Amino acid sequence: GAGASRQHAALHPHHDDGDEDDESSQAGLQIGADWPRASFALDVYDPAAPGGLALVRSVAIRGPALDGVQADGEVQECCVVCGLLLSPAAPIYRCSVCQDFDACGACFARCACRGDHRPDHPMRQMDAALHPDG
Repeated sequence: GAGASRQHAALHPHHDDGDEDDESSQAGLQIGADWPRASFALDVYDPAAPGGLALVRSVAIRGPALDGVQADGEVQECCVVCGLLLSPAAPIYRCSVCQDFDACGACFARCACRGDHRPDHPMRQMDAALHPDG
C-alpha cells in the first residue's frame, strides 16, 4: 500500500581470519568461498519508523565451525532453529537432552525441531544474561 514501510537489510561479517588479501583476484577462488566458516548478523531496518531509521531485528547466520556470533569480543547466543540473535533481555530455551540446542521464545512456543532434537525433550528456560558462555 501507499503507507507501507519498506525494510532494508544489511549484512555484516563478524569473523576475521586475519587474511586481508582480496581472494576474488586469486585463480580458482570465488568471493565468499570461506563464508561457511564465518558468522554474519543480518540487521533489518525500518526507514519509515517514527524518529528515523530503526533496527527491527538482528538475525545471526552462523557457519558450522563457530558456536556464536563474535561481536565486540563477546560471543552472542543464536537460536539454532531460526538463527535469531538472542537478546540478553530475553530467555533462552535449552534442551536438557541435546547438546547445544538453544531456541528463542518463538521457536520454543511452536515446538520447532532441528537435528536430533524432538518436541518431547525436556527444555529449561534460562536467562540469557546469566548464561553468556552457553
